[in-house]
Amino acid sequence: MSRPRSREDGPTGTSSLPPQLEALVRRVLDAAGLELPARAEVEGDLRAHFEDGLDRGIPTAELIASFGDPEVAGRSIASSFRRGTRDSRGASDHCWACPAHW
Repeated sequence: MSRPRSREDGPTGTSSLPPQLEALVRRVLDAAGLELPARAEVEGDLRAHFEDGLDRGIPTAELIASFGDPEVAGRSIASSFRRGTRDSRGASDHCWACPAHW
């Protein structure tokens, strides 16, 4: 059974992500260049996305391959924050974690 996830899990949290996914999350965050609190929000969302995939039994390599280019993802995420496409709750009108929306 997997442990409960927390959106606050991060570098100092108890992340259950394999090292390859940790590296991917770092690359996306670095490419996004966001400041706190947006960076922490995106990090939590990315971790939850990958943990959900792992919980469904998707292999790490498949998660990485299906995610796409982390630099492109990071730039897209940063752009959505700059354009102000997030509502007052921080929700976006599209799924930035989905390569189809890049």
